[in-house]
Amino acid sequence: MEKLLEGASWLCTALVVMGALGQLAPKDKMVQFIEALAVLTLLTSAGAALLGARWDFDLPELRAQKTQGELTEFINTQYESATEAEAQKAIEGLLGAAGLSPKKITVRITSSEKTGIVLAKVSAAFDYPQEGERAYALLRNVLGEDVVIEVQDGA
Repeated sequence: MEKLLEGASWLCTALVVMGALGQLAPKDKMVQFIEALAVLTLLTSAGAALLGARWDFDLPELRAQKTQGELTEFINTQYESATEAEAQKAIEGLLGAAGLSPKKITVRITSSEKTGIVLAKVSAAFDYPQEGERAYALLRNVLGEDVVIEVQDGA
């Protein structure tokens, strides 16, 4: 900021000196051209100094900026909850299509910037061991090896 003020005072001094010299010199086309060229050079130099200057202002943080992180976290939590609910409905539909009716289904997802939202774990509880075995085989075939599958039976 100090350099900026120093440059501005130098610019003002140069413009005053040029104005005084312009009043003393005869007004012909060559002097007007040189004056215009000097003013253009000074303005270009001042513009470059302003663009290259570092502006350190301590502005108060807006309320919206303070709550931005909280809002983002809330939205991500709501989105993950909704995705888990939809995944749970899909698993229930898949098991229902196979004639299996679980007592309880729990679905867990993970999310990251690289992979996005990914199904991580499916837990299901059944009344009979045979239902659990069929459900495990079905879920393993449909969901693949990357998803953790837990099946519990009433025994």
